[in-house]
Amino acid sequence: MSSTLRRLVKAEAAVVVAQEAAAKAAPPGWLTEDGLADLYECWHAEGWAAGEADLPRAIAFLRESLVAARAAGEPSFDPPLGWRTFGHPIRVARDWRECQFPAILEAVEWLLEIEYRTREGTPPVTEVEFAELAAWFRSNHERLYGIQQASGRDSLDLGGGWREPVWSGVYRLREGPRAEGAGHAAEMIRWMKIAFPEEQHV
Repeated sequence: MSSTLRRLVKAEAAVVVAQEAAAKAAPPGWLTEDGLADLYECWHAEGWAAGEADLPRAIAFLRESLVAARAAGEPSFDPPLGWRTFGHPIRVARDWRECQFPAILEAVEWLLEIEYRTREGTPPVTEVEFAELAAWFRSNHERLYGIQQASGRDSLDLGGGWREPVWSGVYRLREGPRAEGAGHAAEMIRWMKIAFPEEQHV
């Protein structure tokens, strides 16, 4: 082995040691994706977010995404040496994977959205209900826009002091049921359905 190669191997080993030491000193709440899955699984077992029926699916999706990413080969699961020279190793590694593996980012965002809803008291929503609400909005979009125009206002009165423009439904729903704000989008459409029900023809 040449002296240059020995120095390179030694430098890489030093980086690994430094990263492992930094990981042990990670601030509370800084977890790897596997750690996040374990945490949410533990919380679920304790009854946390009991109303979120899709929580087990979200945890399973994260684990499946991690398995697929590890088996992919290219791009690598862990960031290449020198990819980023600043930041905590756990955060750097997660940023790398969330850039390289869209499914991991989607899974993490899904779990964080469920956590946000639970902490903020936003009603839960499943992917099935979200799809039903989105379908209702699409079929009523023009009618709702007509009501908004006829009112002379730039938003609809959903009741309880809540006003939303019709375009807000278009924007919020297109992100899907796993994205940040999915719970708010679902609740907005629920209120729209109550405030502006479809006419029943007998």
